[in-house]
Amino acid sequence: MFDFWKRKKPEDPWDQQTENHIAQQDNTPHFQMYVDEVFSISGRGTVVTGTIKAGTLRVNDRILIMGKSGRLATQVGGLETFHKIMEQAEAGEYVGVLLRDVKSTDVEKGDLLLKG
Repeated sequence: MFDFWKRKKPEDPWDQQTENHIAQQDNTPHFQMYVDEVFSISGRGTVVTGTIKAGTLRVNDRILIMGKSGRLATQVGGLETFHKIMEQAEAGEYVGVLLRDVKSTDVEKGDLLLKG
């Protein structure tokens, strides 16, 4: 009874091409992080925190901040996680990112950081 549920659908070449394309994109994800909090640290500058959703980020990488106020280009001045200084951070890590030449009023919670 209800054997039609067990039947396998014939493979469609279009589906296979789409799956291959998605798999190729997943192997080299671009950096992506949403801002959780924004801090202004005297003597250092603006620091944003969040969890990296995809890709990797290194000190001195150029990034774009996409938010309600538009696009803003900057550079990573430093990376830190739980009081540990890092040179590189990867997807899944919760990090603080020091942004060069950015005011704390230019960034807000929910903004998206992308590699630029």
